Formats: sequence, C-alpha cells, structure tokens
Amino acid sequence: GSTVAIFGCGTIGLFAVLIARALGAARIVGIEPNERNAAMAEQLGADKVIRFKPASDSPRADEDVVREVRDFGPDGVDVAIEMSGYNSSVNNAIQSVRRGGHVVPFGIKSGDFVIQDYSQIVSKGLSLHGIFGRRIFSTWYMTQNLLESTHAGIQEKVYDVMLNRGEGTIVDIDDFSPRDFEKRILAHPKVIIRW
Repeated sequence: GSTVAIFGCGTIGLFAVLIARALGAARIVGIEPNERNAAMAEQLGADKVIRFKPASDSPRADEDVVREVRDFGPDGVDVAIEMSGYNSSVNNAIQSVRRGGHVVPFGIKSGDFVIQDYSQIVSKGLSLHGIFGRRIFSTWYMTQNLLESTHAGIQEKVYDVMLNRGEGTIVDIDDFSPRDFEKRILAHPKVIIRW
C-alpha cells in the first residue's frame, strides 16, 4: 500500500519495480534519465517515470525532480529506493520522502557522499536502511515464491521486457565471443548464456 520511488531504473532498479509491484506497492514512480530504461520501467509496472537530464557532478538534489516526486505522494513518497549510486540521487531520495518516510541507499558506491541538508533526516524523522546482504533463507524463500508465482507475472515480464523475448539476449555458449557479449549487454539490461 506504499508509494515507492525508485531512483535509477537500470537492471537492478527494473527488478525493484517488479518486486515493489508484486509486494503490493500502491503506486510506483521511477526516476531515470535513460529513455530505454524509462520505457522498460513503465512496461514493468511503474505508474510514472520521471525523465530528466542530469545537471552535473554536483552532489546537490535536483529541485525539479524532487518537486515532481513529492507531488506523487500527498507530502512525498513513503519509500525512496536509491539505485543509481550518484550522490545527487541520494539527496533526491532523502528530499523526496514524506515525514517518517524510508530511504534505502542501495546504489551507493564506496567513497565519501555529501548529505545536503542533513537536518531533514532528523526533523522529518526519516529512516535510512542500509543493505549489506540478505537474511539467509528468509530472502531466498521470498524470492523463490515471487519467481514461482504466476500471480505477479514476474517471469513473463522479465522474459518479454527485460530479455526482449530472447531477441539479442540469449547467447549459446558455442557462439559466445567477448566482443559480441559486450555489445549485447550494452543494448539490454540482462543477457543470458545458454549452455
């Protein structure tokens, strides 16, 4: 029943759209500058995708993106999942959630990050959830149930949308070449090698 914003709809962000929908998110908004990924996020179940041009390497939040995401919920979204790994995206996520909201900084890479207006975390009562791995067995069972269930349609959407119905995404091991594989992985979010 939550409103969920997914900042970065690359391969893992696309899977996050599917999982959020399967777990009952009321509304999902994706934030993605790449048109191909944005279109796939819509096909996979995002209610809206905000397309934008990244401004620069500045760590500051993009005011236009934040405004658009905050308009998606009554006073911001319930959950913001940051999947891109850019400092500005982390700040977009923090500034886009409602009071008492949750931020999952999943895409953060190593190194220092600047939190713009840190007081928002305290004054809005935000929860930041770090992810360092998984809860052995419980997450495996949950994933297995999601993938085996026909209710959510995850299998069909992965095959139809992310794997492009096998066109250019399934490579027989006998036909494998590093150069060809690199071209395919740049054109599709996922490529499968068939043994």
